[in-house]
Amino acid sequence: MPGPDAEGPRVARLRRELVAELGGNLDPQRQSLGALIHHYLVRARRLIPTAKRRVFFVRRFWDGNLVTRHLDTVFAMARLIEEGADLTPYLSSRAHRPGKHPRDAQHDGDFGLAAYDVHHLHFDPVDPVGPRKTRQKDREDAMLFATFGREDAAFIMVGTHKSFHDGTLENAVVQARADAGHMVLKGIKGESGFTALQRTKMGLRGLNAAVAIGGEAVISSMVMGNGSSMRTLRMADFAAWRIQDVDPILDDIERARALLGPRVPDDPDFAWAFDRTRLVLVETKSRMGFNFADQPD
Repeated sequence: MPGPDAEGPRVARLRRELVAELGGNLDPQRQSLGALIHHYLVRARRLIPTAKRRVFFVRRFWDGNLVTRHLDTVFAMARLIEEGADLTPYLSSRAHRPGKHPRDAQHDGDFGLAAYDVHHLHFDPVDPVGPRKTRQKDREDAMLFATFGREDAAFIMVGTHKSFHDGTLENAVVQARADAGHMVLKGIKGESGFTALQRTKMGLRGLNAAVAIGGEAVISSMVMGNGSSMRTLRMADFAAWRIQDVDPILDDIERARALLGPRVPDDPDFAWAFDRTRLVLVETKSRMGFNFADQPD
Protein backbone atom coordinates (compact mmCIF):
# COMPACT_ATOMS: atom_id res chain seq x y z
CA MET A 1 0.00 0.00 0.00
CA PRO A 2 1.45 3.41 -0.92
CA GLY A 3 2.84 5.58 1.85
CA PRO A 4 1.56 9.08 2.67
CA ASP A 5 3.99 10.74 0.23
CA ALA A 6 2.63 8.71 -2.69
CA GLU A 7 -1.05 9.44 -1.95
CA GLY A 8 -3.12 12.10 -3.66
CA PRO A 9 -4.72 15.19 -2.10
CA ARG A 10 -8.07 13.49 -1.43
CA VAL A 11 -6.46 10.79 0.68
CA ALA A 12 -4.27 13.36 2.44
CA ARG A 13 -7.38 15.34 3.30
CA LEU A 14 -9.07 12.23 4.70
CA ARG A 15 -5.99 11.57 6.83
CA ARG A 16 -6.18 15.07 8.32
CA GLU A 17 -9.91 14.74 9.01
CA LEU A 18 -9.48 11.38 10.73
CA VAL A 19 -6.70 12.74 12.93
CA ALA A 20 -8.83 15.78 13.82
CA GLU A 21 -11.72 13.47 14.69
CA LEU A 22 -9.53 11.22 16.83
CA GLY A 23 -7.60 13.96 18.58
CA GLY A 24 -4.61 13.06 20.70
CA ASN A 25 -1.07 12.93 19.39
CA LEU A 26 -1.53 10.80 16.28
CA ASP A 27 0.84 11.74 13.47
CA PRO A 28 -0.96 11.13 10.15
CA GLN A 29 2.37 10.71 8.37
CA ARG A 30 3.48 7.91 10.69
CA GLN A 31 0.26 5.91 10.46
CA SER A 32 -0.80 3.77 7.55
CA LEU A 33 -4.17 4.69 6.08
CA GLY A 34 -5.60 1.39 7.29
CA ALA A 35 -4.34 2.04 10.83
CA LEU A 36 -5.92 5.51 10.95
CA ILE A 37 -9.22 4.13 9.67
CA HIS A 38 -9.03 1.34 12.24
CA HIS A 39 -8.53 3.86 15.09
CA TYR A 40 -11.55 5.78 13.82
CA LEU A 41 -13.80 2.72 13.39
CA VAL A 42 -13.01 1.43 16.88
CA ARG A 43 -14.59 4.60 18.25
CA ALA A 44 -17.36 4.90 15.69
CA ARG A 45 -18.59 1.34 16.25
CA ARG A 46 -19.08 1.98 19.97
CA LEU A 47 -21.94 4.34 19.09
CA ILE A 48 -25.26 3.28 17.57
CA PRO A 49 -26.44 5.38 14.60
CA THR A 50 -29.86 6.88 15.23
CA ALA A 51 -32.49 5.17 13.06
CA LYS A 52 -35.86 3.47 13.36
CA ARG A 53 -35.35 -0.28 13.63
CA ARG A 54 -37.49 -3.37 13.92
CA VAL A 55 -36.89 -5.15 17.22
CA PHE A 56 -36.58 -8.92 17.42
CA PHE A 57 -36.17 -11.08 20.48
CA VAL A 58 -33.95 -14.12 20.03
CA ARG A 59 -35.64 -17.39 20.90
CA ARG A 60 -33.91 -17.84 24.27
CA PHE A 61 -34.14 -14.20 25.34
CA TRP A 62 -37.00 -14.93 27.73
CA ASP A 63 -35.13 -17.78 29.45
CA GLY A 64 -32.83 -15.46 31.40
CA ASN A 65 -33.20 -15.00 35.14
CA LEU A 66 -33.20 -11.20 35.03
CA VAL A 67 -35.57 -10.51 32.16
CA THR A 68 -38.79 -11.17 34.08
CA ARG A 69 -37.80 -8.59 36.71
CA HIS A 70 -37.23 -5.94 34.06
CA LEU A 71 -40.06 -6.53 31.57
CA ASP A 72 -41.33 -2.94 31.64
CA THR A 73 -37.86 -1.57 31.02
CA VAL A 74 -37.16 -4.05 28.22
CA PHE A 75 -40.36 -3.10 26.39
CA ALA A 76 -39.65 0.61 26.96
CA MET A 77 -36.21 0.15 25.41
CA ALA A 78 -37.79 -1.68 22.46
CA ARG A 79 -40.14 1.27 21.90
CA LEU A 80 -37.24 3.72 21.96
CA ILE A 81 -35.44 1.70 19.31
CA GLU A 82 -38.52 1.32 17.11
CA GLU A 83 -39.16 5.07 17.35
CA GLY A 84 -35.60 5.86 16.32
CA ALA A 85 -34.55 7.52 19.56
CA ASP A 86 -30.93 8.47 20.23
CA LEU A 87 -29.53 5.57 22.28
CA THR A 88 -26.25 7.28 23.17
CA PRO A 89 -27.34 8.14 26.76
CA TYR A 90 -27.85 4.42 27.42
CA LEU A 91 -24.39 3.40 26.30
CA SER A 92 -21.35 3.11 28.52
CA SER A 93 -20.07 6.45 29.75
CA ARG A 94 -16.73 5.43 28.19
CA ALA A 95 -18.36 5.68 24.76
CA HIS A 96 -19.00 9.37 25.50
CA ARG A 97 -15.38 10.04 26.40
CA PRO A 98 -13.28 7.67 24.24
CA GLY A 99 -9.64 7.33 25.12
CA LYS A 100 -10.10 8.76 28.63
CA HIS A 101 -10.36 5.44 30.48
CA PRO A 102 -7.22 3.39 31.20
CA ARG A 103 -8.90 0.24 29.87
CA ASP A 104 -9.93 1.77 26.55
CA ALA A 105 -6.89 0.17 24.90
CA GLN A 106 -8.15 -3.29 25.92
CA HIS A 107 -10.62 -5.05 23.61
CA ASP A 108 -11.31 -1.78 21.77
CA GLY A 109 -12.81 -0.46 25.02
CA ASP A 110 -15.77 -2.89 24.89
CA PHE A 111 -15.20 -6.64 25.06
CA GLY A 112 -18.80 -7.54 24.11
CA LEU A 113 -18.62 -5.45 20.96
CA ALA A 114 -15.10 -6.54 20.03
CA ALA A 115 -15.67 -10.25 20.60
CA TYR A 116 -19.34 -10.80 19.76
CA ASP A 117 -20.51 -7.66 17.92
CA VAL A 118 -22.96 -7.06 20.77
CA HIS A 119 -23.76 -3.67 22.31
CA HIS A 120 -24.80 -3.28 25.93
CA LEU A 121 -27.33 -0.63 26.92
CA HIS A 122 -27.85 0.45 30.51
CA PHE A 123 -31.41 0.79 31.72
CA ASP A 124 -30.63 4.17 33.28
CA PRO A 125 -29.33 6.99 31.06
CA VAL A 126 -25.93 8.52 31.58
CA ASP A 127 -25.35 12.00 32.90
CA PRO A 128 -23.01 13.54 30.28
CA VAL A 129 -21.12 15.55 32.91
CA GLY A 130 -21.05 13.00 35.71
CA PRO A 131 -21.57 9.38 36.69
CA ARG A 132 -24.54 7.31 35.66
CA LYS A 133 -27.51 8.73 37.56
CA THR A 134 -28.96 5.70 39.30
CA ARG A 135 -26.05 3.25 39.29
CA GLN A 136 -25.74 3.28 43.07
CA LYS A 137 -29.45 2.73 43.50
CA ASP A 138 -29.58 -0.14 41.01
CA ARG A 139 -27.61 -2.76 42.90
CA GLU A 140 -28.54 -5.35 40.28
CA ASP A 141 -26.88 -3.26 37.57
CA ALA A 142 -29.08 -4.83 34.89
CA MET A 143 -28.48 -4.01 31.24
CA LEU A 144 -29.62 -5.09 27.79
CA PHE A 145 -27.34 -6.90 25.36
CA ALA A 146 -28.35 -6.51 21.71
CA THR A 147 -27.03 -6.48 18.17
CA PHE A 148 -27.82 -3.63 15.78
CA GLY A 149 -28.05 -3.58 12.02
CA ARG A 150 -29.14 -0.70 9.82
CA GLU A 151 -32.80 -1.74 9.96
CA ASP A 152 -33.07 -4.32 12.75
CA ALA A 153 -32.11 -4.85 16.37
CA ALA A 154 -31.98 -8.24 18.05
CA PHE A 155 -32.31 -8.48 21.83
CA ILE A 156 -29.91 -11.18 23.02
CA MET A 157 -30.22 -11.17 26.82
CA VAL A 158 -30.62 -9.12 29.98
CA GLY A 159 -27.51 -9.38 32.13
CA THR A 160 -25.08 -7.37 34.23
CA HIS A 161 -21.46 -6.31 33.99
CA LYS A 162 -20.55 -9.77 35.27
CA SER A 163 -22.03 -11.25 32.08
CA PHE A 164 -18.98 -10.11 30.11
CA HIS A 165 -16.71 -12.40 32.11
CA ASP A 166 -18.77 -15.23 33.64
CA GLY A 167 -19.72 -16.95 30.36
CA THR A 168 -23.41 -16.01 30.29
CA LEU A 169 -23.03 -13.50 27.45
CA GLU A 170 -20.89 -15.88 25.41
CA ASN A 171 -23.41 -18.69 25.88
CA ALA A 172 -26.35 -16.46 24.91
CA VAL A 173 -24.52 -15.27 21.78
CA VAL A 174 -23.56 -18.73 20.48
CA GLN A 175 -27.04 -20.10 21.20
CA ALA A 176 -28.63 -17.19 19.32
CA ARG A 177 -26.25 -17.73 16.40
CA ALA A 178 -27.01 -21.44 16.30
CA ASP A 179 -30.79 -20.84 16.39
CA ALA A 180 -30.51 -18.30 13.54
CA GLY A 181 -28.00 -20.32 11.50
CA HIS A 182 -25.62 -17.36 11.71
CA MET A 183 -21.85 -17.87 11.90
CA VAL A 184 -22.38 -21.63 11.76
CA LEU A 185 -19.61 -23.61 10.04
CA LYS A 186 -21.58 -26.16 8.06
CA GLY A 187 -20.09 -29.63 7.97
CA ILE A 188 -17.56 -28.87 10.71
CA LYS A 189 -17.85 -30.15 14.25
CA GLY A 190 -16.96 -27.65 16.93
CA GLU A 191 -15.08 -28.08 20.18
CA SER A 192 -17.37 -29.22 23.01
CA GLY A 193 -14.68 -29.70 25.65
CA PHE A 194 -14.71 -26.07 26.84
CA THR A 195 -17.37 -24.45 29.00
CA ALA A 196 -18.79 -21.00 28.21
CA LEU A 197 -16.70 -19.58 31.05
CA GLN A 198 -13.55 -21.16 29.66
CA ARG A 199 -14.30 -19.88 26.15
CA THR A 200 -14.86 -16.41 27.59
CA LYS A 201 -11.50 -16.51 29.36
CA MET A 202 -9.91 -17.63 26.11
CA GLY A 203 -11.55 -14.76 24.23
CA LEU A 204 -10.32 -12.25 26.80
CA ARG A 205 -6.81 -13.45 25.97
CA GLY A 206 -7.30 -13.30 22.21
CA LEU A 207 -7.90 -17.03 21.75
CA ASN A 208 -10.97 -17.93 19.70
CA ALA A 209 -13.04 -21.09 19.70
CA ALA A 210 -16.01 -22.61 17.91
CA VAL A 211 -18.50 -24.50 20.06
CA ALA A 212 -20.39 -27.62 19.00
CA ILE A 213 -24.16 -27.01 18.93
CA GLY A 214 -26.45 -29.41 17.12
CA GLY A 215 -23.49 -31.27 15.65
CA GLU A 216 -22.05 -28.19 13.93
CA ALA A 217 -19.47 -25.58 14.86
CA VAL A 218 -20.72 -22.14 15.91
CA ILE A 219 -18.17 -19.34 16.06
CA SER A 220 -17.75 -17.79 19.49
CA SER A 221 -15.49 -14.78 20.01
CA MET A 222 -13.77 -13.08 17.08
CA VAL A 223 -10.82 -11.19 18.50
CA MET A 224 -7.17 -10.85 17.59
CA GLY A 225 -4.24 -11.64 19.81
CA ASN A 226 -4.18 -8.09 21.17
CA GLY A 227 -7.90 -8.26 21.98
CA SER A 228 -9.10 -6.03 19.13
CA SER A 229 -12.10 -6.91 16.99
CA MET A 230 -11.40 -8.95 13.87
CA ARG A 231 -14.47 -7.42 12.23
CA THR A 232 -13.33 -3.85 12.85
CA LEU A 233 -9.88 -4.61 11.44
CA ARG A 234 -11.46 -6.26 8.39
CA MET A 235 -13.66 -3.21 7.84
CA ALA A 236 -10.67 -0.88 8.11
CA ASP A 237 -8.51 -2.92 5.74
CA PHE A 238 -11.34 -3.15 3.21
CA ALA A 239 -12.01 0.61 3.34
CA ALA A 240 -8.31 1.39 2.87
CA TRP A 241 -8.12 -1.03 -0.06
CA ARG A 242 -11.20 0.52 -1.71
CA ILE A 243 -9.75 4.02 -1.37
CA GLN A 244 -6.38 3.00 -2.80
CA ASP A 245 -8.11 1.14 -5.63
CA VAL A 246 -10.65 3.81 -6.59
CA ASP A 247 -8.87 7.09 -5.86
CA PRO A 248 -6.57 7.06 -8.96
CA ILE A 249 -9.61 6.51 -11.19
CA LEU A 250 -11.20 9.76 -10.04
CA ASP A 251 -8.63 11.89 -11.90
CA ASP A 252 -9.81 10.46 -15.24
CA ILE A 253 -13.30 11.81 -15.96
CA GLU A 254 -14.21 9.00 -18.37
CA ARG A 255 -13.19 6.29 -15.95
CA ALA A 256 -14.88 8.12 -13.09
CA ARG A 257 -18.15 8.25 -15.07
CA ALA A 258 -17.82 4.60 -16.01
CA LEU A 259 -17.56 3.78 -12.32
CA LEU A 260 -19.99 6.29 -10.81
CA GLY A 261 -22.41 7.13 -13.61
CA PRO A 262 -22.94 9.83 -16.24
CA ARG A 263 -24.12 12.50 -13.78
CA VAL A 264 -20.57 13.19 -12.63
CA PRO A 265 -19.86 16.83 -13.65
CA ASP A 266 -17.11 17.77 -16.10
CA ASP A 267 -14.84 19.18 -13.40
CA PRO A 268 -15.71 17.11 -10.32
CA ASP A 269 -14.49 17.76 -6.80
CA PHE A 270 -14.39 14.45 -4.96
CA ALA A 271 -13.82 13.88 -1.26
CA TRP A 272 -13.58 10.73 0.85
CA ALA A 273 -15.49 10.59 4.12
CA PHE A 274 -17.15 8.27 6.60
CA ASP A 275 -20.83 8.23 7.46
CA ARG A 276 -20.31 6.62 10.86
CA THR A 277 -18.83 3.27 9.77
CA ARG A 278 -19.75 3.49 6.07
CA LEU A 279 -17.14 4.72 3.60
CA VAL A 280 -18.60 7.28 1.19
CA LEU A 281 -17.29 9.26 -1.75
CA VAL A 282 -18.82 12.73 -2.09
CA GLU A 283 -18.85 14.92 -5.20
CA THR A 284 -19.17 18.33 -3.60
CA LYS A 285 -20.35 20.36 -6.61
CA SER A 286 -23.33 18.16 -7.43
CA ARG A 287 -23.75 17.05 -3.80
CA MET A 288 -23.92 13.45 -4.91
CA GLY A 289 -22.75 10.70 -2.58
CA PHE A 290 -21.59 7.24 -3.48
CA ASN A 291 -21.67 4.47 -0.91
CA PHE A 292 -18.82 2.02 -0.65
CA ALA A 293 -19.66 -1.01 1.50
CA ASP A 294 -18.27 -0.92 5.04
CA GLN A 295 -16.96 -4.47 4.66
CA PRO A 296 -16.70 -7.21 2.04
CA ASP A 297 -19.47 -9.80 1.77
